[in-house]
Amino acid sequence: MTVFARGRRAFSIAAILMILTAVAHTMGSIAPPGDPEHVALVKGMSALRIPVGLGMEPSLFDIYLDLTFTMSVCLAGLGLLNLVLAGSEGTPAVVLRRVSWVNLAWMAALVVLAVVFHIAPMLISGVLIMAVIGVSLTGR
Repeated sequence: MTVFARGRRAFSIAAILMILTAVAHTMGSIAPPGDPEHVALVKGMSALRIPVGLGMEPSLFDIYLDLTFTMSVCLAGLGLLNLVLAGSEGTPAVVLRRVSWVNLAWMAALVVLAVVFHIAPMLISGVLIMAVIGVSLTGR
């Protein structure tokens, strides 16, 4: 299988980790609120409406969910795109290497955001993905 061939294995594993991170991100973000403070926060966010143009006035909670799903879709989409590249026999190693550098850059940006905003799950998954991308840069 081309996806896990030598020189593509770590690249593909990083892509799968991106997809798994997208799933975990979605599940963690849509989990029902448990404690009373969380319930009150969701209620308050749902009540606050913000006009954004085009006659739309989503609640703050709607905006939160949109951003949640946007991140999940982007992580999954980039992971799938990476798997398509790794699985295409015609993709030269130099292209996979360049894409690895791009992956490293955008994942590093997510890790920085996780540090700034104190988001441990994204920090942990981001560092893990970056480590695997680093291995992929060695051609494994």
